[in-house]
Amino acid sequence: MLLSLHVKNFAIIDEVEVYFKDHLNILTGETGAGKSILIDSINVALGGKVTKDIIRKNCEYALVELVFVTNRPEVLRLLEENDLPKEDGQILISRKIMSNGRSICKLNGENVTAQLLKDIATLLLDIHGQHEHQSLLYKHKHLEMIDRFAKEEATVHKEKIQELYHSYQKLKDEYDNAEIDEDKRLRELSFLEYEMKEIEEAKLVMDEDISLQAEYKKLSNANLINENLSGAYKQTSDSSDSAADLISRAVKFLSKISEYDLQLNGFLTQLIDIEGLLNDFNRDVSEYLSDSGDGLDGFIEVENRLNLINHLKSKY
Repeated sequence: MLLSLHVKNFAIIDEVEVYFKDHLNILTGETGAGKSILIDSINVALGGKVTKDIIRKNCEYALVELVFVTNRPEVLRLLEENDLPKEDGQILISRKIMSNGRSICKLNGENVTAQLLKDIATLLLDIHGQHEHQSLLYKHKHLEMIDRFAKEEATVHKEKIQELYHSYQKLKDEYDNAEIDEDKRLRELSFLEYEMKEIEEAKLVMDEDISLQAEYKKLSNANLINENLSGAYKQTSDSSDSAADLISRAVKFLSKISEYDLQLNGFLTQLIDIEGLLNDFNRDVSEYLSDSGDGLDGFIEVENRLNLINHLKSKY
């Protein structure tokens, strides 16, 4: 709401102070009394164009001041964005036009540009006249008018559109950031194809690295295994006083007396079972020692395969 208008040295006006009340205010007077000059002064104060004859004759400057009061959030936000004092919703606009053509614009005591006055004027005041620009003609005002007309009925739809727009903007940003030039795309594609080929040519098998680790551990200790296993085999089979030879003799002794007592026959049966187990053990150990050989070729093959797998695991 416009509270007051102060005009000094403007056209034919020496100085005048006009106060406005709520509801309808009417300025009346004869033709040439200065009614249109007051409207012109308001336009000038709100960033309108300035003509050479706007300053009263024999004066160095012209001054127009407007006092508004408003609680519109758009106005308060504009003040906040430009670090201007809010003054409890009261807005003092002044424009001083100098004789050299320059003008000083102030908003709540702070110097501002004429463009900022125009921006805030569209939110504070609308002048309708036969030859005046009307806010209906400004495209940036149309959305505000629709919102004011629709009120809360449009809120749900606006929030939905806002949500969809933010989702669209996020996806668009991701798409824009993902775009690369053709040469870079081809280089990256070629590199990925090389990596895929390297993995495919390795012919990897699930858990192969686990079994290879066990095989590598065995082959890397082959000499120690053969040395100790041969020693055990010698004690159980490969000597005149081996365990197998001694058990065989014991079986012969028990065979001679087993028929005289059931318990003795039980001893013989246990010993014969032990002899059978020991013979199986010696046969298996003998085969293991025969198959093991020096293991060098197998060791190198396992080591190379394990190195390849560990390299791919580390790389990918």
